[in-house]
Amino acid sequence: MCIIQEATLAQPGTFLYVQIISKGLEGNVKNGRIYCLVSEGIKPGPKPKMLDEPSGKPVSYLDHPDGWRRDNAQKELLVRSDKSLASFLEKMATHQNRQVSALGRLHALGTLNGLGSISKSVLLTEIKDPYVQIRKASMRMTEPYLAKQDPSFLTAIQSMANYISRDVLSQLLLSLRVSGSTQSADIFKKIAEQILADPLLSGIQKSLIKNEGNQKIWHQLAGLPPAARKPIPDGTDIFQSLCAGCHGPEGQGLPEKTAPALIGKFKLIEKKDVVIKIHVAWSAWSGRSANL
Repeated sequence: MCIIQEATLAQPGTFLYVQIISKGLEGNVKNGRIYCLVSEGIKPGPKPKMLDEPSGKPVSYLDHPDGWRRDNAQKELLVRSDKSLASFLEKMATHQNRQVSALGRLHALGTLNGLGSISKSVLLTEIKDPYVQIRKASMRMTEPYLAKQDPSFLTAIQSMANYISRDVLSQLLLSLRVSGSTQSADIFKKIAEQILADPLLSGIQKSLIKNEGNQKIWHQLAGLPPAARKPIPDGTDIFQSLCAGCHGPEGQGLPEKTAPALIGKFKLIEKKDVVIKIHVAWSAWSGRSANL
């Protein structure tokens, strides 16, 4: 447990204050503000010297029980960019070394990917791994293949649509959107039909669809001449500050029906005289002018 010694966080009566007093830390001054506490009876191991050790040694730290050593070993291996370790890392990641923990395998997989040495066959194996975090990480790493609409990966992930893990399904939803293929759209739709009752997954699905719609709009706007694009940000600011409170943030209306929806039946083009009057009134009130 780490304690950051700040007076506002360590007032009498707080948990932190009790810990500081019980350990006698209040008398430890002028030695920095961060203290690491360990359970009684725990003796620290030998001090690591990763910067001076050959690359094979940091690899062994990827399966160390200390998270700091795992993280820094992975970082050091990526900085060195030693691809000669790929074969050994692959054995760790794919559980060919049975003594490696699931966390160690996850770090080995991430290191392989960071080195650009992860093979297609490894990913096709690991996206079916029983350990959720490995399956999830592997799915994220398949995105370059999904973006190219690689049929072997599209076929492999079809069976994952029925997987019950929220972590895996959430990553699957996110990764499928990079494909753009009809097959990935069908898988996405299949998942969407079975997650309606799950607020997290259905929220991810709705957000992805909304973002996709926004991207299409901005692609259309990018085709406009600069003079036509220039007033759009001002119009957005005006709508959000003056109109959204009654018409809804996207013009869809509000449940209270304080004002009509601007989508569907209510067409601005049919009410252009009203829109002009609103614009003139707003310009006079604010001292600003913007084309709507």
